[in-house]
Amino acid sequence: QLPGDTLKVPGDRVVVSAFENGHRVNYAVSPEIGRALTFLDAQQMGIVEKILSYGKTPLQVGATGANMAFAIPNLFRDVKRAAVYSKYGANRPADLVQFPGDWFRGLYHVVKQDALYEKFLESGAAFSTIQKTLTPERFLRMATGVRGLSMMERANLFKHLLDGAKKMNSAIEEATKMQSMIRGGRAGAAPAEVAYETANYGGSPNFSRAGTWGQHVNLIWMFYNARLQGTAANIRRIRETPETAGKAALAKIALYSLLPMTALWAYNSQWDDDHGMEEVSSSDRQKYHILLLPETYQHSDGTTRRKYLKIAKEETDQILGAVLEDGLNYLSGSDPRAASKILGDVLGNLSPVNVDFKGEGVSGALASVGA
Repeated sequence: QLPGDTLKVPGDRVVVSAFENGHRVNYAVSPEIGRALTFLDAQQMGIVEKILSYGKTPLQVGATGANMAFAIPNLFRDVKRAAVYSKYGANRPADLVQFPGDWFRGLYHVVKQDALYEKFLESGAAFSTIQKTLTPERFLRMATGVRGLSMMERANLFKHLLDGAKKMNSAIEEATKMQSMIRGGRAGAAPAEVAYETANYGGSPNFSRAGTWGQHVNLIWMFYNARLQGTAANIRRIRETPETAGKAALAKIALYSLLPMTALWAYNSQWDDDHGMEEVSSSDRQKYHILLLPETYQHSDGTTRRKYLKIAKEETDQILGAVLEDGLNYLSGSDPRAASKILGDVLGNLSPVNVDFKGEGVSGALASVGA
C-alpha cells in the first residue's frame, strides 16, 4: 500500500487504486497483477451479462452521454448538490456569489485540460462521473497520453458528431467536480480529502461506487446505480460527521430545498383545477421542479394544457418534495387522497420502478424505469 497521493513508483511496478469506504487507496503491484485487476470485470462477466451490457450501453449513451437535453437540466441539480452536501459548498452568503464564478473557472480548466485538470484525473475523482461509466475509453486515452485520432476515426463524420456531444456533456459534468477541487484547494484541505469530497459530493453522485449486486441489477435497470448512489451518498454525508458537515447539510436542505419548494407549491396552487399540477404527469412531478406558466396551449389530442418549465430535482428534493407536496395538498384540502400517496411517492423515488397505488399498471410503471 502506498502513502498519500503517490501515483507513480520507481521500477516496473504499476499503481492501482481502489475505493475503501469512499476513500481512494493506492497499491504498487507487478504489471501482471495490474493488468489482471484492470480487466477483472471483463474476464469475470458471464455470457448473459455481456449480452445485456451490449444493449444497455448504447441506450445509456443515447439517453445521457450524447443527449444535450439530459446534460443541461442536470447541471442545475449537480450544482445544487455540491452547494448543499460538499464541505466546500455554499456555506456563507458570500458563497452564493462566489459559487457560480468557481463553476466557470472549473469549466475553463476542463476545456484547457491543464495541470489542474491532470491533478483531477490523477486524484481518481474524475472516474466518479457518469460519462466515465458510459465511455471509459475517453479517459483511458487521456490517461495513456493518446491525444490524436487514427485515420479511420478522423474520416468518420458520425463519430465526430457523437463524440462532440459526449465531450460537451462530459465537460458540463466535470466542471462542477472541478469547482469542488478549486474550492477545496482554496480552503487548504489535504489532497486526499479534496479528492473524496469531489468524487462523492462535488456535483453528480459517485457513479464508480457499485457493489457486485449493484453491477448486476444495473444491467436490468439502466439507471439503478445512478439513483441509488445519489441517495446513499446524501444519507452518508449526514451520518459521517453529524456534528459538522451533517448539521450543515441539514440546515442547507431547509434553506435551499424546503423553503423554495414550499414557495413553488404556493405559486403553482393558484391554478388548482385550472389545468394545474393535477394535469402534470407523475413522472415529471417526481423528477422535476415544475413551474407553471400563465399560458395554455392546444394539445394534439384536442385538450387544453398549461405550459410549464422543468428543473431537474436533486435526489433529496425528490424524496422530501413528495412528502412536502403531498402533505401540503392534504392540509389545504386540494387533494384528500394525498396522505395515502406519500409512502408510494417516497418509495417511487427510491426505486428504479415507480410505485403507484392508483393502478397505473405495469406498462406505466415500466415506462418510468430509469427516471
